[in-house]
Amino acid sequence: MSTGIVFTPSGSTDQGESMSQFVVRGAAGAQGTLLPDGSGAAARVNGRGEQIVAQGLPERAELVRMGQSWHYSIPTGSAFTTVAAWPTTRSELNLTNMAAAGGPSMVIDQVWAATIVTETAASALTIIVQVSPVNLVASAAVVDNSAVLARCLNGKAGALNRAPNIAATIASTAYGIASQWHVPRQYQAGTNLAAVSVGQASIADLNGLYVIQPGASFAVNAVVGTAVASAGIMGVVFHLAELDLGS
Repeated sequence: MSTGIVFTPSGSTDQGESMSQFVVRGAAGAQGTLLPDGSGAAARVNGRGEQIVAQGLPERAELVRMGQSWHYSIPTGSAFTTVAAWPTTRSELNLTNMAAAGGPSMVIDQVWAATIVTETAASALTIIVQVSPVNLVASAAVVDNSAVLARCLNGKAGALNRAPNIAATIASTAYGIASQWHVPRQYQAGTNLAAVSVGQASIADLNGLYVIQPGASFAVNAVVGTAVASAGIMGVVFHLAELDLGS
C-alpha cells in the first residue's frame, strides 16, 4: 500500500493544543521501525491548526523503494558518433512502452549524455528529446535490443532484468518525427567545457515532465559542436506507474 495518512480530528489537550488522529499507511515509526498498516498515531497542532512536517527521506526514496524505477543506458560498446547538426528522425536511444492499453505509463525522471573519448575540439553537449505518439510504430515491428543496459534502482533480486513491457532501441530512425525535438532544461557536468577532454556530460532532470503511455515512445539524441566517432553514450531514468490519462 502506498504511504499516506488520513486526518481525523479528535479533541484537544489541556495545554491549549488541539490533538489530531492519523491513520498510518506504511509510515515509519520511532527509530525507523515500521508501524503496522492501519494503526493510529497522535499528532499535535497548535491553536491555529498549524503542524510542522519534516521530510524523512530524500525525495525519490519512497518512489524507488517500490521497485518500479529503472535506469536504461547505451553500453560503451555501442557508443554513437556525435553529430554537429540537428537530427531529423534519428534517436540514439529510444524506449517504447509495450504495455496493453490501460497499463502502466513510463514517467521520465532524468536523461543524461556523456562522451567517452577525447574530443577533437572543445564542445558542449546538448540533450534533445521527443515523445512519439501512440502507434507511430506498429507494436509488431518493435524489437527490444538486449544490448541496452537495464537496472532496477532499488537493487531487488533480479534488478538487472528488463522493466516489464519496455522495449529499448539504439540508433533508430523509426520513432522520431522531423522538427519535433525538444531541448529540455539541463546543465553541463563532467570536465572543463573549455578544454578538449573525455567525460563531457549533460544532465536533464525532467521530474516527470514526460509521461509515456502504452503504445508511445520516448526518443533521445544529442547535438554537439564537433562530431567525434563512437564518442557518445546516453541514459534514461524512469518510473512505471498506473495513471488515469486524459483524452
